[in-house]
Formats: sequence, structure tokens, C-alpha cells
Amino acid sequence: MKFYEIVFFLLFHPVLLMAQNTGESVYPLRISVSGFEGKQGQLLLAVYNSEHTFLKEPFKGIIKDITAPVMEFTVELPRGTYAVSAYHDLNRNGQLDTRTIFKIPAEPYAFSNNAVVRTGPPPFREAMVKVPGTDSIALKVSYFKLK
Repeated sequence: MKFYEIVFFLLFHPVLLMAQNTGESVYPLRISVSGFEGKQGQLLLAVYNSEHTFLKEPFKGIIKDITAPVMEFTVELPRGTYAVSAYHDLNRNGQLDTRTIFKIPAEPYAFSNNAVVRTGPPPFREAMVKVPGTDSIALKVSYFKLK
């Protein structure tokens, strides 16, 4: 090798190694959300990567104005298990409003796998999807209804 080639290799070899070894493989998860009653407000969508952080600390989050009857997103995720929650923030205050002392949601919400809300939010395992393995999910926001 020529002198300049050796200097170039020694200077940039660590950079080339870092570029090749940074980050793990990611897989796209397409998420569609429907069920909006009008275009007012915002959609708040959260992707959680563990039972311990579920509904507390999202791994990824999206906030978008409602512009269509169906909102679609693609999220790049590393291999793992995830749960997705979404709600229609009608008054744009950044929180899921509740009513009564029982904290019943006053705004439309949804969970992946159509996980059912009973006496509280569903457990992570009921809303869980595997990536890769799941390419797309569809959520439909709705109001809490007593059965």
C-alpha cells in the first residue's frame, strides 16, 4: 500500500467499523388508526416495548392532527415484543381525559390486538405484537361502553 492509503485506512478504519456495527436491524410496523368522529383534535399514539413501561413510558410516540378518517403510520422497530395504545385527544390538552371517580376514559382510545378494557387498561400481554412477525396492525378508537 502507498503511504496515503495506509494513513487513510488508519484514520478512517474505526469510522468504517462503527458505521457497520451501529444499530441493530429494524423492521417496519404499519399502524392504521380509525374510528374518529370528526377531524378535531389530535391522535396520540404510543408504542411500548415492555410490560414494565406499558402505559407509563413509551418506546416511541407520535402526535398528529386528525386529518383523515384513517390515519396511517410506519414505525421502525428492533426485534421484540410491543404493545400500542392510541387515543383521540379531542381538546388537545395532551392527556386522556376521564370522568367519574373510577377514571373512565372520556375520549376515544384503542389498544393493539383490540385488547379489551374491563376494570382498567388491558395487560401488556393482551395487546402484545411480535416484530418481526407482525407487519401491520389496525386500531379503531372508541368510547368506553359499559356492558
